[in-house]
Amino acid sequence: DSSVADRQKLITELQSRAYLTIVFEGVVPQNIATGLRFEPRMRIENRGNTPAYNIEFATFADVLPFPLPDDFSFPSATEFLGHSSTISPGLHKIISGVVPKLYTETEASQIESGAGQRIIAWGSVKYRDAFSIERSLRFGMTCFRIGENQWMSQDTTVNNDSD
Repeated sequence: DSSVADRQKLITELQSRAYLTIVFEGVVPQNIATGLRFEPRMRIENRGNTPAYNIEFATFADVLPFPLPDDFSFPSATEFLGHSSTISPGLHKIISGVVPKLYTETEASQIESGAGQRIIAWGSVKYRDAFSIERSLRFGMTCFRIGENQWMSQDTTVNNDSD
């Protein structure tokens, strides 16, 4: 029966395919003396059972009002900037975004606390699974400091989905 065979094929693909996800790593703080800007870092992690191929990604970061307005729309990636050929099961690649400007010490301190405005990181990832199916995911997160060198992220209410 072809419907049983089709169902079995689908189950095999779902159990075996690559599942990429984004995991927050931390934030490189800004340093006015060296010109280093805030840089949120994430990792693309393969939690599936087969490699993810032809990976392309676009990551962005900025400092925006927090909480984000209800009608806020994340700019979409029109051009994928990074490329990594393959991520095998259980492995990852580090990616990051850099905010577009430096802030005064006072502004940086307020940004780090997350009150009123926060560092926002977002992006998209495209890849092909072992069954030659094109997959994608989008992510969005806000970042704030909780300790001397400790940062935390919080997913945004939109721009977090995958297929």
